[in-house]
Amino acid sequence: MKTITEQLDELHSEWKNRLMGQNYIEDGIINEQAWRAPGLKIMVLLKEPNSTDWGWEYQDFLLRRGYLEEKSSTWPNLLRWTYGILHGFPSYKEVEEQFHCIKQNSLDFFGSVCFANLKKIAGTSSANDHELIQFSDISHPLILKQISILEPNIVLCCGSIVFDLVKKSLEKEQIQFERKHTSGGLERLWWNHKRINIVRYFHPLAYIPKEISYTYLINEIKEIV
Repeated sequence: MKTITEQLDELHSEWKNRLMGQNYIEDGIINEQAWRAPGLKIMVLLKEPNSTDWGWEYQDFLLRRGYLEEKSSTWPNLLRWTYGILHGFPSYKEVEEQFHCIKQNSLDFFGSVCFANLKKIAGTSSANDHELIQFSDISHPLILKQISILEPNIVLCCGSIVFDLVKKSLEKEQIQFERKHTSGGLERLWWNHKRINIVRYFHPLAYIPKEISYTYLINEIKEIV
């Protein structure tokens, strides 16, 4: 039986061929052993890589902790969100008090997180939704295959368009799912066969106070899992 890493390698080769190699940036897990360990697994699905170059892998970016050099609020929010979900849903105040240590020790829990992009081609800090739709039309079965290989408990879609395109892909492939809402109104899809929650959420750069975006997400995910 093939490992998760081998399956993802084959998937990325297929994806590159379908896109004829254009500026492709791989993403996936950083440690298969950690990913297979008991506990919650989160796939954070973003729009596209913010990069002017290509030929690099998201896993290497994470392993060298390149996210600590980022100046936007994207990665600080992603750190807060994923840490909170994986560590018993602490309050925002608790997370902020420990945030320096959380950042410095983030690789300790990133083994249970897969950061991936819907569009695997290098883009800019402001994603073009029309390009995202075009990319999804070309390769929509492959993002579902990536989710299927990983089998996370939660796919956190960062941005409504990401969620909508995953939903559209499920519909195109005639995959059964249920549309649900938490008591706080958070929308999710329940992929019946795979037992995966696909969650609609804000992009980490959305104009929402970080304490509100953290607290709302944590409370609603706690209800789901």
